[in-house]
Amino acid sequence: MPRIFCLTCLVLIPMLAAGCRDATPVAGNATQRTGPRIAEVAEDRTGVVASDGATSDFDESGTITKEHWEAYYLQGHRVGYARTTVAAAQEEGVPLVRTRNASRTVLERAGQEVVQELTLTEWRRADEKGGPALVRFESSMTTGPQRIVSRGVVRDGSLVIETTTPGKTESQSIPWKAEYGGLFVVEESLAARPMQPAERRSVTGLVPIFNIVGTTQLVAADYETVKLPAGEERLLRIESTLDLGGQKLASTVWTNEKGEVLRSLVPAIGQENVRTTKEDALQKPVGGGFDLLAASVVKLPGGLADPQSLGRAVFRAKVTSGTIDGIFAEGVSQQVRRLDDTSALVTVLKVLPSEPAEVAPPTSPPTDEDLAANNLIQSEDPRIVAMAEEAADTTTDPWLTAVALEKFVARSIQKKNFSQAFATASEVAQSLEGDCTEHAVLLAALARAKKIPARVAFGLVYYPPEEGFAYHMWNEVWIGDRWVPLDGTIGRGVVAADRLKLADSSLSGGSGLAAILPVIQVFGRLELQLEEAK
Repeated sequence: MPRIFCLTCLVLIPMLAAGCRDATPVAGNATQRTGPRIAEVAEDRTGVVASDGATSDFDESGTITKEHWEAYYLQGHRVGYARTTVAAAQEEGVPLVRTRNASRTVLERAGQEVVQELTLTEWRRADEKGGPALVRFESSMTTGPQRIVSRGVVRDGSLVIETTTPGKTESQSIPWKAEYGGLFVVEESLAARPMQPAERRSVTGLVPIFNIVGTTQLVAADYETVKLPAGEERLLRIESTLDLGGQKLASTVWTNEKGEVLRSLVPAIGQENVRTTKEDALQKPVGGGFDLLAASVVKLPGGLADPQSLGRAVFRAKVTSGTIDGIFAEGVSQQVRRLDDTSALVTVLKVLPSEPAEVAPPTSPPTDEDLAANNLIQSEDPRIVAMAEEAADTTTDPWLTAVALEKFVARSIQKKNFSQAFATASEVAQSLEGDCTEHAVLLAALARAKKIPARVAFGLVYYPPEEGFAYHMWNEVWIGDRWVPLDGTIGRGVVAADRLKLADSSLSGGSGLAAILPVIQVFGRLELQLEEAK
């Protein structure tokens, strides 16, 4: 069963923050290829797809009763594959159904290969005939050297989840209703009761990796002829919209009369999943690779002269589908004036704590989460604490300390590695390599180690080589009465008005990756024009 929504976000969101202005191919350790590697991987005895064959962390009990394969495409490029199995299992004498989806995706960023391996497993009661009754789940996502593992169990009206990243395990508890489904709730609902033309349906379940509850609205159209690898077939077209509490992600799926999803498409970004044979799924692609950095750039007509000197800039933003409402964040460094349903003027300002703000600082002071250690920002790590002392041991002024930490990050991370998508602060402190996400999590951890509230901001930054805006992550630290931007990728002690902020986050919770969902909202549907720059 293809992941109707999940794969799109799980593949793209951790990789999208790749817009560091120094994003150039790295010599030495970086592996560069003319195309993504899809089939150069060993399949272990259980069929879980992994480059190293390591699957011992996962419960392999049960007898496989169903199996199918899918091929993944992004804007016409073959980028990955997946194997799904359904097995009969038992725990303490209770019959269960175990469903597992294991996938491997290979993209490029700035010419460097990024490999992501994802395994999603759930156990549900066998007597529910496709209904909810989630018992427990496991998920593992590996991108580059980093691995995030989550395990959850339903207990006393709650889903209790433990998420482990290198060096830290964090727990969370989600209120859980009996009617909620697990990782594959949409697919299980369709297979248990195939939809009919013009039918509407709503299902709620767990969104993996993000570890949050989401509701999907399904609206069936009619049967139509769809091209598949095995030939044409009459399939039911269904529009799917996942609501994640303000973030809506739309896709289209096609099912056969059994309710099996044979094709899915996310039009905004051109991602397609197609049911196929194992041999076809594992075949090597033909032609060049898909570079996510280049494909995700939002072009700016006329370009932007000397972006590093900008103190104030006004951009006209327009979305080609949906509404502009809620896309851009507002605060002391950015204001938004809505023009109509699809467009707005976004004013970006350089902010310093010592200068009067053009607008009154908003009343959004930091929370405890902006000072606390978490799975991605391990500010209590002894190595990070020692780094913070080394970088800023001669001043007690919060702003001077923050600037010293920013400069320390900029000069310490010398290896600009794009092969990993979202390493933790502890990993970065050890490897001293990465892209803008690695700079941001390390700077946030160092600031919190010095008792300065810090969070990450993500959005778009002007990227001169592509004459447009690329996805980027930077920081904001709380100084006096305002959040002040800093950027460890440049270490200048000031951030120019060369970026558009989509959202910010403390990256707390079982998976801080959920906070990056707004990034997907502008992928492939945003247009920008420069109205004013000075």
